[in-house]
Amino acid sequence: FPDLQSQITAADVEALLNDPGYSAFGNFCSVYQYYHMMSSGKLRYTNKVVGPVRLKQKQSFYINTLLIDEAMQSAMSSYQLDLSEFDSKKEGLVDAVSFMYAGRTQYNGELWPHNYVHEMRFGDVKTRYYTLQSLGRNNLDLSIGTFSHESGHMLCRFPDLYDYGERDDDLEESSGLGYYCLMSAGNHLGNGK
Repeated sequence: FPDLQSQITAADVEALLNDPGYSAFGNFCSVYQYYHMMSSGKLRYTNKVVGPVRLKQKQSFYINTLLIDEAMQSAMSSYQLDLSEFDSKKEGLVDAVSFMYAGRTQYNGELWPHNYVHEMRFGDVKTRYYTLQSLGRNNLDLSIGTFSHESGHMLCRFPDLYDYGERDDDLEESSGLGYYCLMSAGNHLGNGK
């Protein structure tokens, strides 16, 4: 954002997401290691990292405006991406796209960490599933927790397993599955690391 940058580099994010021996900045492992370990070696989840890109508006603008269209257009023009590389079934559909924004997590409007469906078309290929979460300001903010949680939705279609409190005729507050599950509060263990 013009008013907020991050000192984190693409190489830092590449390591956080993909390195098999990662343990930097207090993280237990990388996102790749986490899914590989939790699947007993059956899932090898990797990400191609591009960026950074500079958005046109201040961060506060994107509370009410989803940033992914602008970010994706900027990435496409800056990095000349071939999206067919991310279409595993060769059906003209990108498997998934994740976006990380500069600064700490904003639990506000469109900057709330989330996954959802949003279609963007680039030639013969379109996107559908995406995640959005914060990147942080510097390397000490880098953590695997929220990225792993949001990827759990997108990659494995896992539901949230935390308790919203009084909702859907549930009048009992609880901790859901608590720290025992990534999709509950486990992504906050060790400050998300």
